[in-house]
Amino acid sequence: MYDRSRKKFRSYRRECRRLLGYVQSITPNYQPDAPYRNETIKLYANLFFRPKGRDRRQLLQALLIKTEDIAAHIPDGLPFCRVLLTVFEENPARSEIILFYDEREYNTFRIRKDIRYQKWSVVSRPSLAESMGLRTTLSEQCCLEEVRNEEDNYRRCIWFYEQ
Repeated sequence: MYDRSRKKFRSYRRECRRLLGYVQSITPNYQPDAPYRNETIKLYANLFFRPKGRDRRQLLQALLIKTEDIAAHIPDGLPFCRVLLTVFEENPARSEIILFYDEREYNTFRIRKDIRYQKWSVVSRPSLAESMGLRTTLSEQCCLEEVRNEEDNYRRCIWFYEQ
């Protein structure tokens, strides 16, 4: 008899390895194009993939290390560059590393106050990295995202890590 759970576990393992390899191979461009003021590096994980336990910890650790590495190697010739890691608490496979090349856009990125579309409010919660036993030199902040519109009504926590 064919065991479907074995195949699902194998694909889960394969996706974990692929994501960890992708995070380690990330190299930012450091060249902002004219119409864009930032560079977004997404993980492009499988839509239904949700890392659990040890894999969740490994993925967050790889993201934190890569973000610290990118922040440490910013070229001196850039007038402004900030590195920001966004981690969605319920699914870190949707995380993004964002490089801001425009100071105004960086300062206004987290100002989302319109409850009709999207609202981010800073909340005080125990550290996500420390709860997983990870250490980082990046500053950490948690925001509660609220979306209320005709199609969606949800709340989720977003963690921001920056240099």
